[in-house]
Amino acid sequence: MKNVKVVICIFLLIPSILSAQKIMVEDIISVSNDIVRKTVGDSLFQYFDISEGSYYTDVKNHTSKFLKKKAIKGAINEIWVLYSFKYSHIDGIRGGMWVKLNSKLELTEALDYKFIPDFLLEGKSSNFISPTLILDKAKKILNKKGIKVLEPELKFNNHFNVYVYTITNILTQYKNEMGKDTGETEYCIIDAVTGNILSHDFGYYGTIIR
Repeated sequence: MKNVKVVICIFLLIPSILSAQKIMVEDIISVSNDIVRKTVGDSLFQYFDISEGSYYTDVKNHTSKFLKKKAIKGAINEIWVLYSFKYSHIDGIRGGMWVKLNSKLELTEALDYKFIPDFLLEGKSSNFISPTLILDKAKKILNKKGIKVLEPELKFNNHFNVYVYTITNILTQYKNEMGKDTGETEYCIIDAVTGNILSHDFGYYGTIIR
């Protein structure tokens, strides 16, 4: 009977033990920084910043941001630290990455940093085709007579999982009801490394009000 009472007491104490859990935010940042640094190396780590979008969840699936706190308390389930990456030497090389931790500050999922080009990970020079050559190639593809062809825009494309240049041909331009420019476009998407044409289509820019 005495053993039964001990078990019952322990069972009743579990919620209070969980709610008393406390993790210092500086420890979260230190652990997640170490994980990122060991994954991408010191030379690339300098281009990462922790974003205000970082948050944690409790066992009841309630979420809360934590970067402005000294510590997080309660029955903590997961801690998601959001990193933004911006390579300052080439405009357009950027991305976001989650570091997902459990309540013991252990990594629960491999980092997804596919937005970092291979040449950076390997410490080599850029193998991207120059915007000038890309623009010359695009002008041979964009066959509709338009108002102007915009400069190539470099960005990581999640659909193709590669860096691409998007070149847009402005076909029409008019003001919408809010006085903003809008209209039709022709555009092509070109692989930044191989120069392959990945897409050639038509679309719109601005806000279309119908």
